[in-house]
Amino acid sequence: MGMDDITLLLDSLAAGKPEAGDQFYPLVYDELRRLARSHLRRQATLTHLDAPALVHEAYLRLLGQQPGSWQ
Repeated sequence: MGMDDITLLLDSLAAGKPEAGDQFYPLVYDELRRLARSHLRRQATLTHLDAPALVHEAYLRLLGQQPGSWQ
């Protein structure tokens, strides 16, 4: 799924179509996990977080925001 597809899903969420979240949130979660693992590999000595903890924190913050405010 490309950036255009993700943008369409975000637009659908912002338009009040919660079913778009069924596709959007798993994509975001998977990407966050990938980014967290990569970041933590480079910063292993500087943090006490593991990848799942980092992803869960970011994911919960996203869920607490209105989709229309995401950039």
